[in-house]
Amino acid sequence: MDIEKFHPLIPLYIKAYRSTYKHEIKPFFSTIQHSILKETKDQNDFFSSHVKKSVELASSNTTASSTPVKQTKKRTIDKAFRFGLSCVENAIMSEQQFLMEYFLFTDPPTAPKPSHSHSHSSGGGSSASSHGHQRSGSVSSKDKDGKLGVGAPTLGGVSLDGGLENPLDHILSEMFDCVAPELKEMVEKADQINPFYLLTMLIDTEQFISSHTTLGPTYSSFIIKTLSEVQKTMKSLFNKFIDLQSDSIKSAQPSLKKCGVLSHFKHFPIFVNSLEKYRSNVEMESVSSLINSSYYKIVVALNNWIDGLVEKQPPDDKYRFIALVENYYFITIKMAEIGIPCLKTYLDTATQRYQMVEKYKTENIEKGLIKALHNIYKHITKDSTLILVIWERLEEVFIEKYDHYQDLAHQCYQQSMPVSSDQIKGIFATVIKKNPNK
Repeated sequence: MDIEKFHPLIPLYIKAYRSTYKHEIKPFFSTIQHSILKETKDQNDFFSSHVKKSVELASSNTTASSTPVKQTKKRTIDKAFRFGLSCVENAIMSEQQFLMEYFLFTDPPTAPKPSHSHSHSSGGGSSASSHGHQRSGSVSSKDKDGKLGVGAPTLGGVSLDGGLENPLDHILSEMFDCVAPELKEMVEKADQINPFYLLTMLIDTEQFISSHTTLGPTYSSFIIKTLSEVQKTMKSLFNKFIDLQSDSIKSAQPSLKKCGVLSHFKHFPIFVNSLEKYRSNVEMESVSSLINSSYYKIVVALNNWIDGLVEKQPPDDKYRFIALVENYYFITIKMAEIGIPCLKTYLDTATQRYQMVEKYKTENIEKGLIKALHNIYKHITKDSTLILVIWERLEEVFIEKYDHYQDLAHQCYQQSMPVSSDQIKGIFATVIKKNPNK
């Protein structure tokens, strides 16, 4: 059977299928998108000032995510998208199988066999060219003069008979040219409700892609190409969401006076825990890299933000150092509690910065005590034993007040002060020893 004679039917088949798509598949997508639009927008902004109370309320209510409304919404959106993917997959694979069986196309395309124009029969007969049928879309429709036959079928101005590297992919692209835009529109609508749905959609598409990457009956380069294109939209939208969170962090300008742990630092562990719920149990590079890069952007934004706030304060403002200690210490403890491997680098960085601030604060205490000792020397006779009495009394009062602040820190933050009472006693001893009255 000369399969090339059937190639002119392909453009007619595509035209007929487009009519089916318009009247059957297009309404199907509209129904799914309408079900998604019914859902209300979730609270998905973690770092804007106007959502501070709602985010903190969500963090304190561990059962909030398990309410019936939340469960219904998640099932509706996720299930609708997976159902859409499944139907699209069935439609494409059905048409692909038909084209492969009827027109003898292959996926991936089979390389055309070389022509042996110089082979001769053993009986001295005429030479023959081996132009056997090929299971490729690049079947030649040339006549014996080497020219294309009249009426050779074309798609997009390119001949089906030898003019396309992968005719099957090209034909499916003509038939299903609206699939990618429809899926992208579903993705955009889900993003408007909650950008975290982009992660579940990314996982779903990754699973569908994986099921079609092994050569064999289920292989489909067209499905892989189409879903990969949709994934680009998911990643782009999610990165925009993360960029908005970073911008919200940068725009806040709180006062550092008695600020405690700043709200953006409080929200970071909530953000991480929320994001980790969408990490697949099976490692998927596309999903993991997107989540990990999101952590990087937010951590960098937090560090730059608090450093910028501190730089705006007067050099001798004590709250410059208190704010750094409290916030870096908080983020160090919280990241250690979360225990996610990809956060270890950020944990080490926060720990180093916290320790640097702690050391600097210790040096400040020492400088203040040296100044106090010199004031004592200024007003007390050089050889008087009263100097030591005053110094010991100063230490006693200082430690008493410091312990009081230790208790307050524990009550407010469930944390200890970065410098212990014993460390301060050691500083008192060092100062009097290194700075004798001369």
